[in-house]
Amino acid sequence: EVGGGCCLLVVKMPLTRVDVMPRWHFAAAAVLFGAVLAAALVGGFLGPSLRRAEPPWYAYNCSGSAHIYVTNGTCTGVQMRKNQTWMQEMPPLKQLNRFWALSMTPYQYHFDADTGNDASGKIDSLVSIWYRDHSDDDWKSEVKDYSTDLQVECPFKQAKKHNGKCDSFLLIFAEIVQHKYWRVAIQLFNADWIGDVGFTFHYGNTVYSKIEMSLAIGFITANVLLFAAYLFCMRKHPFRTWDVHQRYLLFLLLALFLYNDPLFALKYIYWGWVFVFLDCIFKVILLSLILLYLLFGLDHVHHEETKLQWGIATFPKYASVSLFFIFYLVMYSWENIRDRINPIFGVHDTLGGVSAFFVLTLLTYVVIVVWLSIITFLSLRTVRHSPAQLKRFLFLAVPSVLVVISEMAYVLMTFFGSGDTAVQLVFFTVLFNVYICGLCFGFWPAGPAGNSPDALEAAEEVKLLTS
Repeated sequence: EVGGGCCLLVVKMPLTRVDVMPRWHFAAAAVLFGAVLAAALVGGFLGPSLRRAEPPWYAYNCSGSAHIYVTNGTCTGVQMRKNQTWMQEMPPLKQLNRFWALSMTPYQYHFDADTGNDASGKIDSLVSIWYRDHSDDDWKSEVKDYSTDLQVECPFKQAKKHNGKCDSFLLIFAEIVQHKYWRVAIQLFNADWIGDVGFTFHYGNTVYSKIEMSLAIGFITANVLLFAAYLFCMRKHPFRTWDVHQRYLLFLLLALFLYNDPLFALKYIYWGWVFVFLDCIFKVILLSLILLYLLFGLDHVHHEETKLQWGIATFPKYASVSLFFIFYLVMYSWENIRDRINPIFGVHDTLGGVSAFFVLTLLTYVVIVVWLSIITFLSLRTVRHSPAQLKRFLFLAVPSVLVVISEMAYVLMTFFGSGDTAVQLVFFTVLFNVYICGLCFGFWPAGPAGNSPDALEAAEEVKLLTS
């Protein structure tokens, strides 16, 4: 319609389920979303830990776990300060244990509580390892007389409280479990000032591994089926007619597939640093894409746009999310490769350089969250007079608040946590899968494709007046 130098342009928005969904469906979806996440959070807190440890063995093997060797029969072990060999068979393992490790805790010989000084020194160790697959097989050598020097630190306060106890450290680490039975022999040299020695056997929790495998297989299967169904349904609609949400969902579904860890089976066969780094990339890609999607999705609601538009704020969006991706990837991969090298005590060894990347990641994330908050506030002014846009806004913004807060928790747990936990495994896996599946359901095309009467009747007409 043209008159008086003005034109009235009527634009038809692509029709999706969220545009035609009754209000009670929104309420039911919110309740279901909250219930599933609450169950996942409770299950995560009540879930098993990734690692387990046996009670320590002591070289002295004294009754009552005393750390002073006496010769009246109460101590039946060895004195490693005299170069005597400590030998022990490990409890049987399964492949689902993923790894096993042996840590060492020395005690000072004749600890003097009056000195008030920390003690430290180097000792030499000689380690041999044997294995067998059945209890009646002969032992086969895995490692023969492996020599290394060990730096032992004994803080005075700790030693005074625990009868001369020094800091623990990792002595043996096997990143995969290839055999069922293992036996180790350890001999110390230049250790005259070392008295008793404690050895703790660490291994992966099979229950945690089963949960991890079940989640990976289940969500990967569901992800593949959903992606195939999405492409099959969207084939009726030319790509140029897809709105911003439908286009981003294509990439979010691909990123979700990678986040669900398609390489998880390799953890039980070979888990080198390359696979650790790839796993980190997959997870950081999804977190970054969600932030980018929210920046563009909410901005398009604010401007009442349905297509991807390049504007003055486009480059800053990509730049801020790219910086978050780089900073967080460095921090996340640093932490995970650290855990691969030393899964028991590695968390205490990287509070230096990685702290800078943690600060940069946190600052970048805060900037993105502030930006999202401003866009959300501006969008409220836009959607209050547009029922159709209000539906899209609520459907996008309400669950995204929880997702943004959860991503912040994910970043904090990466830095301050002690490796993977059941909360990280269960809650965040369920959260991201349910969230993206919900977005896919909401922005799924509703009704026939093209300009059918049903679609045109339900679609909102956005009037743009230009002179």
